[in-house]
Amino acid sequence: MIGKFLNAATTEMEDRLLTGRLVPHTLADGNGGGCLIGQAYGAAQGDGAWYTDLPRSVVEEIEFCVSSSLGTHFNQFVGRVGIQRAAELIRNRILSNRARRELAPVVRETLCGVSSTRGENL
Repeated sequence: MIGKFLNAATTEMEDRLLTGRLVPHTLADGNGGGCLIGQAYGAAQGDGAWYTDLPRSVVEEIEFCVSSSLGTHFNQFVGRVGIQRAAELIRNRILSNRARRELAPVVRETLCGVSSTRGENL
């Protein structure tokens, strides 16, 4: 579930997760830490509160993430590997997703070029 959330994340969401400090779901601290959902949507203020001036569509997305137990899955993940390791793995996944997106056109062009060359030589 976390992987699907990260695959669907926008670049802005990824940037927030890469630069923000993650804490377990529903726990926030005064040092700018927020849970996966709060950091991704830019909603965590770091003091346990959420920004109240978010657009309704963003609030609905956040409510869906919470109701779909993404926060619970994140907490279970943190319980298994610890918050530091969970943050590292999430950041690695984001960087891997970005690399895959950047390389996809190159790979397609290369594969198409190779197969068309083989077809011409036959």
